[in-house]
Amino acid sequence: MTAILTPEVVNYALSEEAIGLSAYLDGDIPPVWTWAGGIAATSGANVEQYKDNPQPIEVCLNATIQMMHEVFLPPIERDFAGIALADHQLAAVISFNWRNGPNTTRHAQWVQAFKAGKPATAAQLWMEWTSHGTEVQRATRERDLFFNSAWPVSQLVRVFTATGPRYLPVGGTMTNVLPILQTLLGGQ
Repeated sequence: MTAILTPEVVNYALSEEAIGLSAYLDGDIPPVWTWAGGIAATSGANVEQYKDNPQPIEVCLNATIQMMHEVFLPPIERDFAGIALADHQLAAVISFNWRNGPNTTRHAQWVQAFKAGKPATAAQLWMEWTSHGTEVQRATRERDLFFNSAWPVSQLVRVFTATGPRYLPVGGTMTNVLPILQTLLGGQ
């Protein structure tokens, strides 16, 4: 499988996250410095350089796309080898891995059930990945997109700038970033 990040795939994943134009502290305990579409300092990226230093949305989107290409696509291509995922499926899997970690599909039982031709079982198993119930709504949207091609009606992305002293990812503006993604990804 050769996965292609289309503007629609990236847009969906970002609609489930947000775009921080400046570095912010995420909700983990302890908090982790994060930037753009959810690039965490734990990934090795120097995100603290964007603390009190907002970047243009295009810079944030490019960094997020690069992270998706380099960190998130390879495990998906490995775990779905021989299967041509449609855009809606790739979008759901990128969001699933973005939420749970880039190698999650390696040991997620729903992937094995899907590959074994058991989509109903796979759909049920998908819902085991809800962060102890805190991510049920998102997991439901991902599952419905993957198995039923049910794209959400709204895929606006929250764009915000975090400010001190707390640097929390709050506020922002719901933004249609799809036209920007179409330009950045060459209209794919």
